[in-house]
Amino acid sequence: DELLDDKEFILQYLQNEGNGKWYIRLSDGLKSDPDIIRAVAKSGGCSELFSKIERFTSPEVLEGLLGDKDFILQHLGHKGNAADFATISKSLQSDTDVLLSAIKSGGFEKVNGRTDEIEEFNIFDYVPDDLKANRAFILQILSYDKTGKFFENFPDNLKHDKEVVLAAVKNYGMALKYVPEELKNDMINYRMFTGCILIIVVALLSRIDMFQKLIEFGNSPE
Repeated sequence: DELLDDKEFILQYLQNEGNGKWYIRLSDGLKSDPDIIRAVAKSGGCSELFSKIERFTSPEVLEGLLGDKDFILQHLGHKGNAADFATISKSLQSDTDVLLSAIKSGGFEKVNGRTDEIEEFNIFDYVPDDLKANRAFILQILSYDKTGKFFENFPDNLKHDKEVVLAAVKNYGMALKYVPEELKNDMINYRMFTGCILIIVVALLSRIDMFQKLIEFGNSPE
């Protein structure tokens, strides 16, 4: 237990072992230490880090951490949840790097750090209006959407954009259930067409493989 209150030992351990899960077992004093918290994020993170630092750090330390871009990116890149994005500084919420990192980490639930209650959360609510109008950015978001959840939470104007809809359905077929009725037939036809193309390609490849085996058999010594 004494080791869990030894800052130098813990910092060395995190640097060498890279296992941030020990954070929740540290003394309250070390849980509130910004050096330790940064080391935890850098080492590989702790899934409960954001919900815990709200409890153990002073308002000044917490403000500094939530405005530290490197710390935020390290946390989101390892054990972060998109809902952690809601607690960071406003200036970082408009930072494209941080925003994309949060989107990659997924998540549409937020754990209240003080009550542990799960709350609904939609990261798209935090996307600045200029980025919502940036088609390249929107298409990039869709490339990370493996459940259709991002597309489901898009505003209506994006759900009626054929290029956006096509990208959503192409990346995740079940996103079709969130497509407006007037565009569903087009998307269904697209899925059928691509499915047929895939079948044809597989059939051709199997025939080529069979043909090559016949040639090899014919050229083999008796």
